[in-house]
Amino acid sequence: MTEEDKVEKNKNMNEKGVEGSKKVVKDGSEVSLIYVGRTDDGVVFDEVKDREHPFKFKVGSKQVLPKFEEALKGLGVGDKKSIHLSSKEAYGDVKDSLFVELPRNLVDTKIELEKGKRLVFRTPDGSIVYAVVKDFNDSTVKLDLNHPLAGKNLNFDVEIVGVD
Repeated sequence: MTEEDKVEKNKNMNEKGVEGSKKVVKDGSEVSLIYVGRTDDGVVFDEVKDREHPFKFKVGSKQVLPKFEEALKGLGVGDKKSIHLSSKEAYGDVKDSLFVELPRNLVDTKIELEKGKRLVFRTPDGSIVYAVVKDFNDSTVKLDLNHPLAGKNLNFDVEIVGVD
């Protein structure tokens, strides 16, 4: 039986997500998986390969990208799948509105600035904002507030190692 046949068979499970004793990924499932995430140019941006310490999340909890989660539904333990997400399905396109210029005194003067350096800010409401220094001088700092993977297509090779 091919991997596609296994996935198709798993998609035809009953309401409890069980055929015999095999559980499959569905809304509310606790999923454990190992994976490698790459951009289209092959750069690995994230990976979890240790079966003893897999990545875990609950389907529907908004912990992962929605299209990634959707692509896992119907898979069972031992199933493998390659998932492609367009930039729009992942972190969106790069937005010009998220390039900002701030007065230099708003950035901690103890931070040694350099182009490409990643910074972390805490907003007055306690939220965390990530930024990349694009340019700076004595009076201003130009920052990119886009997600680091914005504008990139993402590819994941996943294997389901647990479904509860």
